[in-house]
This record gives sequence, C-alpha cells and structure tokens, in this order.
Amino acid sequence: VTGGEGITDIKLGNISGTKSENTYTFTNVYAGEYTFDITYAEGYEKAASSPQSITVSADKRTETVTAQKKTITEITAPTIASKTYTGDRLTADVAESEYYTITANEGGINVGDYDVVLTLKDAENTKWTDSAEAAKTLTFKITKANQTVSDPTTASVTDTTVTLNEVTGQGTVEYGVNTTNEAPSQWQSSAKFTGLTADTQYYFFVKISGDDNYNGAISEGTSVKTAEATPVIPTAYDIKFTDNNKVSLASPDNGEYCVIFAAYKNNALVSIKTVENITFTSAGTQTVDIPAEFDITGADTVKAFFWRGLTDMTPLCSFAQK
Repeated sequence: VTGGEGITDIKLGNISGTKSENTYTFTNVYAGEYTFDITYAEGYEKAASSPQSITVSADKRTETVTAQKKTITEITAPTIASKTYTGDRLTADVAESEYYTITANEGGINVGDYDVVLTLKDAENTKWTDSAEAAKTLTFKITKANQTVSDPTTASVTDTTVTLNEVTGQGTVEYGVNTTNEAPSQWQSSAKFTGLTADTQYYFFVKISGDDNYNGAISEGTSVKTAEATPVIPTAYDIKFTDNNKVSLASPDNGEYCVIFAAYKNNALVSIKTVENITFTSAGTQTVDIPAEFDITGADTVKAFFWRGLTDMTPLCSFAQK
C-alpha cells in the first residue's frame, strides 16, 4: 500500500506492515476485505478520493491511499460592547454561534473589567484568528455613569452673605462662586459664602467629585445679586477727615449742626472758617466739603470741630485733626 504526503502510518485492519519510504508491505495476508487504519500528520486528513478499504485477491494486491490538507475555518471573535453602570448586574451582549459556545459571561454590578469566555465547538476544524487555543477570553467593561447636578438655589441672601441650599450626589460635594458665569478654580465644602460685596452680581456653582461608579460633574452657574448695603446707624457723634478734602460726620440724632475749620501754626490760630446749617433729618452720616476759601497757607495743623451751632458752642465730640 502506497501512502501519499501527510500520511505517517498505515495498517491493514489490525495488521502492521513494513515501511520502506512511503510504501507499506503486508505479509501473510489472506484474500478478503480489509479496512485501512491510517495515521495522518498534523493538519492532514483523508482525501475525498482515497479508498477506505481494499479487497485482497490473487489479482488485487496493491493500493494507493492519499491525504489532503485540512481546511481550518478561522473564526473572528466578536466585539464586546461596554455598558454604563446602572446599579444592576450587567452582562455582555454576546450570542452563541455555529462555531462557539459561551462558557463564561457572569458580568458584574460595579465599574470594572469582566471576563467573557467563548469556546470553539470543533477545535479540530476551526481556530480563532489570533489564537491556537480553543477557549477565547474577551473583556466586558462596565464604565462610569454620568450624574446630573442641579443648579444651586439660594436659602438666604444679605448684602455680604449668600447661603445656598445643600446638594447631595455621588462623591464629595463642593460649592464655588465667581463674578463671571464660568466655573471657579477655588471650591469650598460649605454652602455659605461670606465677605461678599453688597449690591453685586455673583454666579454660584456646585461640583460633585464622583466616585468608583460615577463621573464627576459641575452645575451651571446660578446668578445671585447681593442686597444693597444696610446703613450703619451711628450711636455717637463723630467727625473725621476723609482722603478727598472732606470731613465725614456721624450723628445719632436729627438736628442742625455746624463744622468749624481751624488752621494753626505752632499752635497759633492762622485761619478759621465755619460751615453752618448742616441738617440731619435722622440719625446717619454725611460728608461736608472743606470750604475752598479756607486758607491754610503756612499752617502746620488743621482741625475740624463738630458743634450743635454757633449759639451753642459745645463740641459734640473730639475734634478731627490732620
């Protein structure tokens, strides 16, 4: 019996022969039908035209058997799509095919990577395009979910303080403020903002850091205007120079008053000027211009006195000096 390429051994039934190159000789064989027991090299199989048996007789004592290379079907593994975290158990959307079965697809609940194992049904005649193993492990991903952050709302507003209603979310919650409608660079854990400027427009934001299963997020800005400044009601009389050639007066009561400006040199009076009929309709503050005709040439000290009037020349408080 002659064997072709890809054949490594031939038996006649259970009878072994003697091999010389690719020819096998069998002795003490009686007439009759014998089935070939052929061993093929890896990657080979019986050729379709090759006989499976021989009927031995006086006229039939030779045969040729042949092999052909196996046709291996290459299988491309499916793409495993990821899913977004929902809080429920998730598994990969993958179906069995005529070539493979799903031997593992447990998935999970939290964000992470999970194995999906596909196993070839016929590892003899099929193979993965990138692997010689029958089992193929793929990765199923659960990715972080986005979270929606509501725009902040105000609990209270004063001239210098804004307090927001607290917000909850997945992760650390922080609050920020800016004078433009852009997320700030500085954040704080408290929802209360102090030290603000009165009668000023601000924009407030909420930021949530996220956690193992949620992405972080920043809200849109909420526009809030602080209240106008609350007037400070004086509790005592006072006078002081300002930086713009004025004096500032404070009165805890209504009435008419006067201010006397006096210039001195070496403690000697060199000039004096009075501003009368300064009216307070209620307790408060106001400013008075230093008279342009008040001559302080050569003076080394200027004082301002706050009096009830020229007829009642009693100082209401200590004088201002510069």
